[in-house]
Amino acid sequence: MLAPALFVPWAHKRMTRPPSKPLFYETSKCVALYLKSTIRIQLYLRCPAFQTIHRAQNFRVADLKIRPEDFEIDGIVFQFGILRHYLFGNVPESTKLKNAAGGDRHDIDRYGLPIQPAQDQFGQPFPTDAQYIELLEQQAFRMERNGPIAPPRRELTEDDVKSHRLEIERIRLKVRSYEFRIRNQNPPFQHFVELSMSSGEEKKCEYVTYEKTLHEIRDYVLHKIFRIDTKVLIGNLQIGRDDFNRHLALFLQNPPHMFLPPRGLVLPVFHTQARKSEVGSRGHAGS
Repeated sequence: MLAPALFVPWAHKRMTRPPSKPLFYETSKCVALYLKSTIRIQLYLRCPAFQTIHRAQNFRVADLKIRPEDFEIDGIVFQFGILRHYLFGNVPESTKLKNAAGGDRHDIDRYGLPIQPAQDQFGQPFPTDAQYIELLEQQAFRMERNGPIAPPRRELTEDDVKSHRLEIERIRLKVRSYEFRIRNQNPPFQHFVELSMSSGEEKKCEYVTYEKTLHEIRDYVLHKIFRIDTKVLIGNLQIGRDDFNRHLALFLQNPPHMFLPPRGLVLPVFHTQARKSEVGSRGHAGS
């Protein structure tokens, strides 16, 4: 039985008009095998007819980089950020700028405040909300009293004055969030997760309600892309930041000192079926 037909999206660039005949299942599988991974991902995410073909054919990825804040597949960077949307009234300028920059890269509560345990790593309790408010108000008062200060060896600029004003606004907004939380009041805003896919200067964004953690959302997207019935063929795999770690490089250059931890201690980055993933080379960047 033939699956739904698939039109090749890049064919329009080479012809004066669209092709009159679609590609059928077996032909589409051959095309999928040799498609660029970036094009194949876009087809899979946006074309329901292509999803069955994607899962039925080997998926070749030249470079896969999984970093704490994002992941990258052959030059396409997938980033996740939490944006604040005000339900009414004017949006503060500092919030507009933060949203434009991608929002929060860490999980927050409904008030936009960081989610933290009751105690720090040394077993000491964190300050209470009331104590945070007092500290923030003191900080804002000092900034207003002292005014903007120019960096060393240059004069004060309009950008310095604006940055100073926006920082005070951010502090005041944070104070309001703590006050809302103390009173258990609904804040005048909601949060959404922005998934951005960028390659060079091109950027595409999608939005979902912020109901799961950023880690859960990232794992869901990874699983959706790599959930296929055949093999994932990865040329180079990097786990960690892009920073060069000199000590790690020295360690890797001495094979006698290398060791493999017990199999049970290796935590998977994302789940794949047994014998479904092949990696050409691996790398680990220092954190």
